[in-house]
Amino acid sequence: MNVGERIETALPGLPPQQRRAARFLLDHLADIALYDSSELAAVCGVSTATMSRLVRVIGFRDWRELRDHVRVLSQLGSPKARPLPEDAHAKHLALEIDNLRSVFDALDPEALDRAARLIKDARRVLVVGFRTSFPVALHLHGQLSQLRPLVSVAPASVRTLGEELVDLGADDVVVVVGLLRRLEGFGRMIRQLSAHQIPFVLIADQTGRKHAARALAYFEVPMDAVGGLASYTAAISLACLLENTVAALDTDAAQARHDRVGEWFEALSEIDVD
Repeated sequence: MNVGERIETALPGLPPQQRRAARFLLDHLADIALYDSSELAAVCGVSTATMSRLVRVIGFRDWRELRDHVRVLSQLGSPKARPLPEDAHAKHLALEIDNLRSVFDALDPEALDRAARLIKDARRVLVVGFRTSFPVALHLHGQLSQLRPLVSVAPASVRTLGEELVDLGADDVVVVVGLLRRLEGFGRMIRQLSAHQIPFVLIADQTGRKHAARALAYFEVPMDAVGGLASYTAAISLACLLENTVAALDTDAAQARHDRVGEWFEALSEIDVD
């Protein structure tokens, strides 16, 4: 059962204070990610201990597990517009900071180094991102192209994914961005990469965790936001760190590549320098 069903099942047998908190949760499920347990207890007018007991009664170990459960449910469904709280700007900033902190507190330096070396040393790099993951993939493509040759991005308008992947092998690397409501064939693509022993790095929200074991490096990014539309701040920030880690592995080569690209920009008058 999801959290709403659990609360409704437990509601008749709850003592008055827990029932009060439970009714508030039912009416504000989408907002759970905006609060910690003490803040929500204060909003409900109950004690933190009462809120903690309610969380356990409905089958969760603690507030964090409940909040993660709600996040997964919200990310699996379609975005839902909802009113913003009065202090939306403050809560937005707090959530953005929390998202960033969650990424970098959990970041494995060895995984970051491994991913960067795969990208630097690969024969070719393909960055893949569908739907709303594509802007993050495009950012990675643009920056990595400044650092090394033979970087491409998919999907391309005139090519199928199979056409992009068919020539890749163990000497190449795929950077897969799989955020939220991924295409139905996403899992098949992951299995095909593994079956053909094509190394890949995976950047995903927590709903992509089931694919992590197949990746040579996995990075998870939260996407919580005060409204119904997800935040991509943490994903872009992680991408930026990964790009700069690649550059730092061989600064001379990266600068030489950047300079050559700059010479072409100048020759073609492509960049406005005024």
